[in-house]
Amino acid sequence: MSFLSVIIPVHNQSGYTRSCLLSLYQYPPPIPYEVIVVDDGSTDDTASVVTSFAAALPVRLVANPPPHRFARACNRGAAEARGELLLLLNNDTELLPGWFEPLYRVLKGHREIGLVVPKLLFPDGFVQHCGKVWPEVASADAQPYHLYYRFSATHPAVQKSRFFQTVTGACLLVRTNEFHSLGGFDERYENGWEDDDLCAAYRAAGMQLYYCAESSIIHHQNKTLNERLATLEARLPDRSRLQILDERFAAGLATAEDRALALSARQTFDAMEQELLAFREKFRRNRELFFSRWGRTITADLHTYTRADGIAPGDALGEQISPELYRYLQREGGIVPMISIIILTWNHLDVTRACLESIQRHTHQPHEIIVVDNGSTDGTVAWLQEQMQQQPTIRLLANSENRGFAAGCNQGMQAAIGEYLLLLNNDTVVTPDWLDGLLECLADPSVGIVGPLTNNLSGIQQWPWCSYRTLEELDAFAVQFRQQHRYCRVPSRRVVGFCMLFRRSLVDQIGMLDEQFGSGNFEDDDFCLRAALAGYRNLIAADIFIHHVGSASFDANRIDYRAAMLRNHALFHEKWSRPVVNPREASRIICLKTLEKADQLCRKGQHNQAVEVLLQEGIAQLPEEPRLYQALATIFLEAMMPQEALDILSEAPADDATVRLLQVEALLAAGKAAEASRMLAQLADGAAAEVARLQGDLQLQNLQGASAAYLQALNLDPACAAAYSGLADLAEQGSDHGAVYTLRRQAVLCAGWRQNLLERFHRAAQTAEQLADAAQLLQELHHLYPDVTVITSLLTDLLLRLQRDDEAMVLIEEQFQAGLPQSDGFYQAALQVRRRLGPLQIKSARTQQGVSVSLCMIAKDEEGSLAACLQSAKPLVDEIILVDTGSSDRTRELAELFGAQVVERPWDGDYAAARNAGLTEAHGDWILSLDADEVISPLDYALFNSTVAEAAGNLVAFTVTTRNYTSRLDPENWQANRGEYPNEETGRGWMPSDKVRLFPRLPRIRFENPIHEMVEPSLKRCGIPCRELGVVVHHYGYLDEQRQQRKKEYYYQLGKKKYEESGGAPHALVELAIQAAGTGRYDEAIRLWQQALQLDPHSYLAWFNLGHAYLQKGLFSLGSVSGRRAMSLRENYREAVINTAICDLAQGDIQAATTLIETALPQNRDYPTLPLMQAVLAAVSGQAAEALAHFRQLQDARIEFQGFIHEITVKLLQGGQLWFAQRLVETATSGGYCSPETIELLQRHGGT
Repeated sequence: MSFLSVIIPVHNQSGYTRSCLLSLYQYPPPIPYEVIVVDDGSTDDTASVVTSFAAALPVRLVANPPPHRFARACNRGAAEARGELLLLLNNDTELLPGWFEPLYRVLKGHREIGLVVPKLLFPDGFVQHCGKVWPEVASADAQPYHLYYRFSATHPAVQKSRFFQTVTGACLLVRTNEFHSLGGFDERYENGWEDDDLCAAYRAAGMQLYYCAESSIIHHQNKTLNERLATLEARLPDRSRLQILDERFAAGLATAEDRALALSARQTFDAMEQELLAFREKFRRNRELFFSRWGRTITADLHTYTRADGIAPGDALGEQISPELYRYLQREGGIVPMISIIILTWNHLDVTRACLESIQRHTHQPHEIIVVDNGSTDGTVAWLQEQMQQQPTIRLLANSENRGFAAGCNQGMQAAIGEYLLLLNNDTVVTPDWLDGLLECLADPSVGIVGPLTNNLSGIQQWPWCSYRTLEELDAFAVQFRQQHRYCRVPSRRVVGFCMLFRRSLVDQIGMLDEQFGSGNFEDDDFCLRAALAGYRNLIAADIFIHHVGSASFDANRIDYRAAMLRNHALFHEKWSRPVVNPREASRIICLKTLEKADQLCRKGQHNQAVEVLLQEGIAQLPEEPRLYQALATIFLEAMMPQEALDILSEAPADDATVRLLQVEALLAAGKAAEASRMLAQLADGAAAEVARLQGDLQLQNLQGASAAYLQALNLDPACAAAYSGLADLAEQGSDHGAVYTLRRQAVLCAGWRQNLLERFHRAAQTAEQLADAAQLLQELHHLYPDVTVITSLLTDLLLRLQRDDEAMVLIEEQFQAGLPQSDGFYQAALQVRRRLGPLQIKSARTQQGVSVSLCMIAKDEEGSLAACLQSAKPLVDEIILVDTGSSDRTRELAELFGAQVVERPWDGDYAAARNAGLTEAHGDWILSLDADEVISPLDYALFNSTVAEAAGNLVAFTVTTRNYTSRLDPENWQANRGEYPNEETGRGWMPSDKVRLFPRLPRIRFENPIHEMVEPSLKRCGIPCRELGVVVHHYGYLDEQRQQRKKEYYYQLGKKKYEESGGAPHALVELAIQAAGTGRYDEAIRLWQQALQLDPHSYLAWFNLGHAYLQKGLFSLGSVSGRRAMSLRENYREAVINTAICDLAQGDIQAATTLIETALPQNRDYPTLPLMQAVLAAVSGQAAEALAHFRQLQDARIEFQGFIHEITVKLLQGGQLWFAQRLVETATSGGYCSPETIELLQRHGGT
């Protein structure tokens, strides 16, 4: 049985202390207990009162030395306590029968609950406390209030036991050890807010606070201040006497006695004022301390309880709140507004003004506008304060500093009282019906987040065809746009956060925005991903258009937008790359990834692959997930395979309405109308729109009945694409071709990703007017669904029929860039279009400006990579010259298709000569040199173009950094991917190499050297300077290991030839040594590097490569010597450190290897091979736990290292270190980091 310590802090008020102790005597806890009364400087008879109870209670009196404060007194008592439980009890309380047992049961039965409190009643029986709530948390006066203050003790809402984030400290039951572990009450508080602080500390430690309605006690509440004021008030004359005094002074008739009495009254009033001012100042200091510690953790929660209990928020707090707060809560909380619009501001007042004015014009729904200002200094706050006086719907939460976009939005959401939350950037201008359209999309409970289209944004939400020129024309454009795109809905996991509508319940389920994303970017991606993982569909309301300035806060406040993007991209990547240990969360991620992957394949027309993904990656892992079966059945139905759909649906784990609707559709497609009808009849109460649509499908032979059913479906869901398609089928029966086209058009607007609807719409376009309209609509759908290949194909056909070859050619090129295999017929048809257009030609205006660019490149058998290269370079160049050196694939045809002039030249082994052949055919002012396996990112287009424009007419060349992506971790100068180019980065990292890529077209500038060709020598002879260009070339050739080996072998043969022809020149010697090692000819490489060192004994490169060759040959002693020589010649030579440490380890010298790694690590934290080697050394040293911790960190960083472990194992076995190898393999295997090949290798060498 537990032992209870009752702690009662007292300061005077001996009468209340007597009553408290008497009630404890009358109603003692039914477990062993002690009572510790802490005297906090009393000057009355408190001590004798406590002593008088010594015979009746196990009580002792403890004196609390100055300074006297409530928190300090409580902690003093807790320090004296011997019990496992603490009851912190105010002395102005009186216990009631049965008070203890309910509290005790809660705390003993629920480890997650750290603190439990009873119901506190006034002496008249009404409620003083049943939990505390925060109406708001952002104003300077924000504080918690007692919920249902002065309600009846038997009110149903009061009788609910439940959790709170804040409770009062008059009676707290806690576990002693937990109270001490949190440091007890914070003694900095001056008799107030210490209980709120303790509550926040418990919650921060992961423990919950519980109000137990079954327990009740009386609380007289804060008697100290009240009694001091009452004592002073007693000194005053009564009100009538004061009135007489006023009259006498006004008439000039005051006597000496009157003047003395007036002076006494004035002194009393001054004393009362000082008491109140002191209390107010103390309150301010306490509040500031609390918010400095816990401000970011507190949420406005009043409406959580009032909504659940059906009580107006103002009434819930009653007389304890100010009249202003009461009126606000009654006005805004009695009937909760439907929409809370949350807007962040940070300077840029002009856009904020336009935004709020547009909301006022175009928002008729009940709403509130919560503006969270993040420290504006341009007058924004003052203007908003003026607006609050004029518009009662506006509320301002003013921060003294910028808390970041996510934190500011969260602050607004916490203060919001709407059932719907809408995050809106302040640099937007909304339009007629904007909110109606968003709400229409959100009406479906399966939808999580919706957003509109706009003029300036990333991704598909940016509309390319904006015809309005000024904001005065915006509304008319938006109205027409809505009419033309009515009910267009685009499923998209990502909805950009510039305008994002969702339900409050979604936030309750998945949480608020992640505040680690700071000033903005990727917090919306993260939020949308969490909504998708929770099973919701996110939609773009593609019939709603609003205006967006874009990055206004970034521009106005001079923030580096791209740097912020990179930082947050890295955070997002890290967050969602962590290993998932929660099985439920893992299942959700697998399900979402599988569904999205299958959907992407279907959009590309790869339905068979999508089926395999759903079966092998989805259902095989999650056989109980119904959505996987539904997705599979939908693919079969789209492919007109109803029996397969029925078969898979029969295995679905959940027999819900969605499954049954799909079964009805499959039965209809299989010709089993009677069975479909019976099943449909059972669904009459659910999924009403789909039921009505299927009833129409059942009645296709009954024109009137089917039409009525389809119209009923559209009445229930105006965005039901299948209903429009059904009506089009009926119109076809009547040969009403105009109606057919209109209905097919509306069907694809509502579901623009469905292949059968798209193909029917394409066939319905007959007249010239319809063909032009269909082409326009498909162009728009191509923008909204860029990955749906059938749209591209159908649009290409329409453009060709309309003789718009240039537009069609762009789409044709897209289809090659997508990497999908194309037939010979498609190639021939595409080439016909290109030949009608001809190759790219330089426009005279560009030549006159001196900015025309010719892309010159050489290629052989580059069909697999060439399209991506040309697609990336075309926006930058005016002509393309490709020298083909004997391709046996379709490289030449593909180059011609992209508008290149193809020059065929037999291969003679000279790369420079081949490139120069292309230069002679070029006509541009500038030459850009690329290889077929390289691309330039659109992120660098602006810099490239501005550089060319600025350099026009000047003789200057530009050096460009190439990022050579690799799947290895150990190459020299390896760099980690940083997310700067999210669409181009790949592999495990890259090695930089710099060379001139952009230079003037002059006969004097030519490439030199048969291999590793470059123009730098000729530039130097011409005296043309080279500048750095910030553009990056992304090179992927190193990722193809087989191709790289073939290329290395070829370079080796050329290197031998060059070496012989040069008579053993030093540069040829070094090149051949590198090429020999690259092809695995290490004996030859050793000999060549030794020759190189005879010519230059201080070449760190030669010593490093010699050491590497020794390592590969298993000559570890020599490798250690050579590696250390290289390190002595070059500071922080991390690649040499790795090689040398491996050589040391292979010789059994763990200490030497460890010293090398530990010395290099502090300077190279971003070089993963060093911590990987650190993990290996820990493993072979028998420190398995440390090794596994390092391995886990590397895995969390998405570093793949099984191959490295295999290589180290090979070297250990070569060095005769079987025991080390066994330790490494055992440790790595225990964490799942070892490949089967490595385990088998160890076993072959006698390991176990």
